[in-house]
Amino acid sequence: MSSRVCALLSLLFVLSSACGESKSAQDVCEATCNGCCDTDGTCRPGDDTFRCGANGNACTQCIGASLCAFGLCANPSIGGTGGGFGSSGGGVGSTGGGFGSTGGGFAPTGGGFGSTGGGSGSTGGGSASTGGGASSGGSAPVITSMPNSRGDGFLSPSGYATISVSAADADGLGDLSGGTLSLTSTGQVLTGFSGSAGFYSANLSWTMLQTQMDISFVQSMTIEVTATIYDQASHVATRNLTVTLACNAGLDGLACSGTCSSIYSTSTCGSCGNDCNARLSGAWNIRCNADGACLGDFRDETTTPRTCNSVCAGHSATCMAITNDSVGNGIYNDQCAEYLSTCTQLPSTSSSCGSLNAVNCHCG
Repeated sequence: MSSRVCALLSLLFVLSSACGESKSAQDVCEATCNGCCDTDGTCRPGDDTFRCGANGNACTQCIGASLCAFGLCANPSIGGTGGGFGSSGGGVGSTGGGFGSTGGGFAPTGGGFGSTGGGSGSTGGGSASTGGGASSGGSAPVITSMPNSRGDGFLSPSGYATISVSAADADGLGDLSGGTLSLTSTGQVLTGFSGSAGFYSANLSWTMLQTQMDISFVQSMTIEVTATIYDQASHVATRNLTVTLACNAGLDGLACSGTCSSIYSTSTCGSCGNDCNARLSGAWNIRCNADGACLGDFRDETTTPRTCNSVCAGHSATCMAITNDSVGNGIYNDQCAEYLSTCTQLPSTSSSCGSLNAVNCHCG
């Protein structure tokens, strides 16, 4: 074979080797980057809170109070005796250990994430390691929102309010373990939350509250409930919510020991315990007026003139002035009456109606 042919074959072999299979930017980043790889294959330093990572792994964003250090997200507040952030014997800048130091910190000999004998925030242990875990001294959960889903704005005897809670945890949503809903004034637990992964809900009912408190009010009342969310290490987050209780949308009802009635009922006139029927027993016409006051008509059969003040006092009541009528009547027979204009006026013993035989008065 001629020297020229050999030279050409050698050149083709070199070109073929130089033009081998091309690699993507992501492949190149994973193979060459000491930090972390962004989604477009860009190599990042890996020490940014928003782009944290090492050894060509995908960049991640640290959440909550977590910071990026040595390619790992961790909470600076985590700390326990024997190792971790800010703890005795180890931590950031502390005597005896720290990031990358012997005896404590991230990934050193004798301590760190995933190592035996020390780590972030646990006493004598580390993250998922033999001897401890990150959740044993981790961050407390945080309640991010807590709305009341009642569209009409109040809780009635026949309905319920759905209390929804959204929560987060710097140690991950898997660290959350549910929670309870309690009455703020007493701390008594009313019910538990259902749900997972940071989203929980509980139904609050009138009956549920009635077992723990006296529900008595005119028109409406407000109470406060407390949501408590726990994590695996029994850290808690709490938030309070005000709930309005009302008998109806018009807010004109009355609740007495959990039972609703009209504010104008003769048995609960204007307030709980104001029973017109009991107070004005013997009256021939008992009613509850618009001001929430009991009113009854008493007929005192007598031929002796008496004022309505004295008639009502005889029935343990008070003479009531009637703005659109007289105060009382001096009745002489079934067909005729002479009105009394005040509670102190004496009726006549006789008139065109005949002789006095009764005095009729409005009492309350």
